[in-house]
Amino acid sequence: MRRPVFLFLLAGWVLGASLYAQVPADLVLYNGQILTVDSNFSIVQAVAVREGKIIAVGASDDVLELAGPSTTRLDLKGKTVIPGIVHSHTHVNQAAEGRYGGELGAEGLLQYPPQLENR
Repeated sequence: MRRPVFLFLLAGWVLGASLYAQVPADLVLYNGQILTVDSNFSIVQAVAVREGKIIAVGASDDVLELAGPSTTRLDLKGKTVIPGIVHSHTHVNQAAEGRYGGELGAEGLLQYPPQLENR
């Protein structure tokens, strides 16, 4: 009895995974230099994105196969894409200035760690 249930669940998982793989990417960036920052710091030509997540990286021709009729395709024309730069606005600076008592600025950074008065 357990084996048929297991096989049924396994078949459902495989079918679901294959159907998900057939959903086209929302965005494909190709013909560029994509810095992957994987364990080898590989540089690839293209990246595909679906629902805000990277689903594939590799050669342009291979990744373009994941595009559908509604996929946005962006030819990078050799330009470089780098990961993970997020503008933090100024909240980090404001928190540091509040914690250490005043504007840090370049001069304040040279005195890091600051001499804190008894608080």
